[in-house]
This record gives sequence, C-alpha cells and structure tokens, in this order.
Amino acid sequence: MGKHIVGYLKWEDFIREVDALRPRTVRVQTYHRTEGKQPPFLVRFWAEAAFVSKDEVHVARLPLGTAYDFDLRDPDTQERFAALMEQAEALLHAALAPCGVEVRRGVYAGTDRLRIRTDPAGLWRWEKDGESIRLVPEIPMAEAPA
Repeated sequence: MGKHIVGYLKWEDFIREVDALRPRTVRVQTYHRTEGKQPPFLVRFWAEAAFVSKDEVHVARLPLGTAYDFDLRDPDTQERFAALMEQAEALLHAALAPCGVEVRRGVYAGTDRLRIRTDPAGLWRWEKDGESIRLVPEIPMAEAPA
C-alpha cells in the first residue's frame, strides 16, 4: 500500500505537525506547472514543503503566482518569477529553521494529485506601493499557537 498524502490549508498547521512528529528532514522546492490543452497556456508557480512520517506524506503547497506562457518569453518576466521563487525558498527555509529539521530540496512523487492549496493567497500579499507582506511567518516553537 502506498503512502497517504496529507495536505494543510494553513502553514501554521503544517508547522505544528512538524513540531509534533519531529521529522529529520523537510523537503522544500519551488516549481511550475503548465495548464491547458492549447495556447495560450497558463503557467502556475508553486512552493512546496513536505515530509514523510510513517505511511503519510505531509504537504504544504503555496501558490506563488500565475502567468501566461507568452508572457514568460519576456526576460524581465522570467527574471521576476525566478526572483520570486528564490525568495519563496528562502522564506520557507527561515520559517522551518526554528523547528530544528534539516531542510533539503525536492518534492515527493505523487503529491501532484493533492489539490489543496496552503494559505491560498500564497507566501505574500502585494501592497499598492509594490512592497510585499509575508503571509508565512517564522514561528518559534515556543510561540506557536496550540
């Protein structure tokens, strides 16, 4: 029998599960997926954090943004999404650091069938002046809500 996939709607719930189950490693990876049967294709960008515990894979999947494939041909747009993905990985590494787990790159096969989005707004909210506000906080375990 394969592993069961558990998705989390809130980042805080995922962090609480990391604290409760104490995995040695959490995998963090950004990636994109192209959708559609004919052009223009929609490209969705994701950050995923996941770990294995017994017969379960625990997953927090955060949307980073979307773009049409033709927009991604523009070097400025490519650079912007590359920067967002790099920032997303850094944010997740920082958020997991207080948990005392090893953070490594990678995604678990089979998690793509999970349709749950964690914190549907993603990792940040954009303000009018172009500044971003983090939606995924660093939560020291002593301060994590029960």
